[in-house]
Amino acid sequence: MSFAQRIQRNPILLLGVGVVLIAVAIVLIWLNLSAREATPVQTAMPRSGNTLEADAAVGVLVASRSIPRGQAVSSSDVVLRRMAGPAPAGSFSDPTSVVGRVATVDIRTSQIVFQDNLSADPAASGIAALVPEGQRAFAIRVAEEDIVGGFLQAGDRVDVFVTLPDSVYGQRGGIGQREGDRSKSTLLLQDMQVLAVGPELSPAGTEVQSGARTVSVAAPPEA
Repeated sequence: MSFAQRIQRNPILLLGVGVVLIAVAIVLIWLNLSAREATPVQTAMPRSGNTLEADAAVGVLVASRSIPRGQAVSSSDVVLRRMAGPAPAGSFSDPTSVVGRVATVDIRTSQIVFQDNLSADPAASGIAALVPEGQRAFAIRVAEEDIVGGFLQAGDRVDVFVTLPDSVYGQRGGIGQREGDRSKSTLLLQDMQVLAVGPELSPAGTEVQSGARTVSVAAPPEA
């Protein structure tokens, strides 16, 4: 008797075969799922806005704190910050290249430091950058002969004399006395720093400042 005939005559045997096949199918499915779970899955992590690929980031100097116009930049005033490249035109990446330069504009905290914002010449940031701490800028009207024939320059040091006309003294020549100029000059300020000669805030080399009509000097408030 064949196997098929035995199944037809014995339904219980057919049921047993079916149960065995179902069990085998369940085992195969379980093994397949287990194999998938064991396989490592690589996921693409989204790139954070604060995390840049090393080859796409550049270092740019920004202000670590506010830098007022006229202040010389120190190493603690700037910090190197990584940002997506390319670097902005005119920016710095080396702190040593900005230390000692003077801010020609107010630079805010976290603002990128640009070449146009700094100068090696303090005069580029205006007269405020030249006035020593605690002193004031004071302009004096002068004639060409009062500024050494026009050769006086910013950065020189001078003595300031004041001439009092004779009318201040209220004196006039009496009978038999000759009229004359009784005006007097006296030393007013000594060893004063010249901030500007006319509109010039920095030395002009051998150029003669013959057209200057004012000289600005630095003086303490009491002077």
